[in-house]
Amino acid sequence: MSGWFAVSKDVFDDPVWKKEPMSEREAYLWLCRNAAWEDTVHRVGTEMVDCPKGCVFITLREFQHTTCWGSDTKVRNFLLRLENAGLIERTVHGKKNAPKTRVSICEYAEISDSDAEENAPKTHRERTKNAVNKQGNNKQTSEAKASSGDCSSPHPANDQSIAVSRYNDAAEAAGWPKIQKLSPNRSRQLKARLAECGGPEGWEVALRKAFDSDFCRGRTAKPWHGFGFDWLIKSQNFTKLMEGNYDNRTHRPDRAEAPHGSENRSDAAFEQALRLAGLGQA
Repeated sequence: MSGWFAVSKDVFDDPVWKKEPMSEREAYLWLCRNAAWEDTVHRVGTEMVDCPKGCVFITLREFQHTTCWGSDTKVRNFLLRLENAGLIERTVHGKKNAPKTRVSICEYAEISDSDAEENAPKTHRERTKNAVNKQGNNKQTSEAKASSGDCSSPHPANDQSIAVSRYNDAAEAAGWPKIQKLSPNRSRQLKARLAECGGPEGWEVALRKAFDSDFCRGRTAKPWHGFGFDWLIKSQNFTKLMEGNYDNRTHRPDRAEAPHGSENRSDAAFEQALRLAGLGQA
C-alpha cells in the first residue's frame, strides 16, 4: 500500500505518550522530523557550521537519551544501517572531545511538505539568528536569559537532563558526589552554564577539564574534596575552570614535564575510566 499521510511533528512531544524506548522506525522519523526546513547553520563548540536543508545535528549521547536506548552501540549500529541502506549520510564535525554528527536525510525532498516548509514557524529562523548572535554574549546576558526561562537550545529541559546524566557518569568514575535531584535553583544555574558554554558539548569539555584536574580530583599535596555539581554550576567556579585556573601546572618543581601527546592520553584516560565504571561516551 503506497501513499502519504500527514502527522504533526508535535507527536514526539505529546505528553499523552508514555516515555519508552523508540523503535528504529520511530528513531528514523525523529531524525526526519528534526531536519532543517531550509539551509541554516548550527553551533558546534565555538564554530558555526553549515546545516543544509534536510540535515540534523546530533551527538550520540543526546540521541541515545532521546531514543531511550540502552547503549551507544545500538545508536552507532542503527546509524550505520541507515547509511548502508542509502537513507542517510553522516559527517562528523567538531573537536575530538566534543564531536557532533551531521545527519543528512537522503530522501528529505520526497518526504517533506513544501507548503509546510514555506509557512514554517519563524522560531526556526530566530533560533539560527540567536545562535549566531550568542557567540558575542557575555556572562550577564546568559544569567538574564536563564532567569527569564530563555535558552538558546530549542529543548532546554532535554539539554539539562543530558548534562545531569553526563555529570553523574563522570562522578561515578571520578568519585565525586552524584546529583539526585535537580531543584529549581540548580536548574536555573545549570541553564546559565549551558548557555555560556554552548550546550551539552561545552559541558562535556568542562567535565573533562575537571576530570583531568588534580585539584578537582583531590590529588594535590593538600587534598581538597569540595568538588561537586553545586560547585561546578556556580558562575565564578565554572568560569575559572573553563579558563584553566584548575589545570595541572606541568612546570611545578614537584611535577615532571608533561610528555608530548599527553593531552590525547588524557582524553583516552577519561573515556577508559567511564568504561570501567560501566559507562561510556555516547
